Amino acid sequence: RTRWQNVNSQRDRFLGPLVLAECLESEGRFVPKLEELLRAFCAERTWVMPAHDGRLTNFEGKSIDIDLRSSARGFELATVLYLLGGKLSADTERPVRDEVTRRVLQPFRDMAEGKRPPNWWMLTTNNWNAVCLAGVTGAALALLESKEDRALFVAAAEHYSLNFLRGFTADGYCSEGLGYWNYGFGNYLVLAEIVCQATAGKLDLMARPEVRAPATFGARI
Repeated sequence: RTRWQNVNSQRDRFLGPLVLAECLESEGRFVPKLEELLRAFCAERTWVMPAHDGRLTNFEGKSIDIDLRSSARGFELATVLYLLGGKLSADTERPVRDEVTRRVLQPFRDMAEGKRPPNWWMLTTNNWNAVCLAGVTGAALALLESKEDRALFVAAAEHYSLNFLRGFTADGYCSEGLGYWNYGFGNYLVLAEIVCQATAGKLDLMARPEVRAPATFGARI
C-alpha cells in the first residue's frame, strides 16, 4: 500500500498545476504534458486503491467497484474535460470520457438502478459515503449532457447521502473524529454545492434539518 501510494502521489501532484496553468495562460503550452498524464491515468489497470482491493478483483478486471480514489479521479478528469475539452486532442479526450464512464459513472448507474448490488459505502454512515457521492455526482454533472442522465445521479446522491447524515450524534459530533469530520463533511459540502448549482438552487442539501448540527459543530466546539 505505502509503496504504491508514494509513487501514485508523485504522478497525481502534476494534474492540478498543469490544468490551472493552461487555464490561466491559455496558449496550449501545457497541453502536451497534460495529455501525456491523462493517457497514463487511462492506462492504469484500476483506479481503486490497493488498500481497497484486497482480493485484487478490480486489479484483475473481474469487477469494477468505486472507492475514495476512483470517485475522486473520475471527478478530476471530468472537470479537466469540462475546462479544457476544446483544447485536448480527440485521441486524448475520447479515452478519458470512456474511462470515467466505464470506471465510475456506469457502475454507479447500475447500482442505483438495481442492476447490481450497491457498493457498501452507499449504505454506510461514515466518510466514504459523502466522499464517493461527491466524486461520482461531480463527474456526472461535469461530463453528461442529457438532463435525464444528470437528474438520475443527483436523485441518487440525494437519496444515499441521507445515510451519511445518520452517522452524526445529536450534537453534530463525528464518531470518526475531527479529521474525518473535515474530510467527510467537507465532501458533503462539495456535493451540496455542485447539486445546488446544477439545480439553480432548487435542491439544497444543506437545508436538511439533519445537516444543522454537523454543519455548526466546528464553530460550537
